[in-house]
Amino acid sequence: MPLLAVISTAGFERRVGMLDVSSTGVQLTSPDLPEEGAIILFEADAVQAVGRVVWSRNGQCGVAFERPISANQVEQLRREAADAADLPYLSFRLGCEDAA
Repeated sequence: MPLLAVISTAGFERRVGMLDVSSTGVQLTSPDLPEEGAIILFEADAVQAVGRVVWSRNGQCGVAFERPISANQVEQLRREAADAADLPYLSFRLGCEDAA
């Protein structure tokens, strides 16, 4: 199960699943997503970011953040996603030598 997040635009707010995240964007899944080009507010856990939908098809979309989120925020979201999926979390950040 993907980590649940909320995306919103003017007149649009939906719960979505987060499939992947990086400092520059996020991949989301939901049967009802905004169209390509829409500006959204992404919220998951304690992370908020404004971004633009750069592609949207087959119940998934990619969002490019206007400003990158920090490496710590990426780690936090990936850890939360692993917990939501009941999977072990492995850190791949440089300098991390063992699983968290």
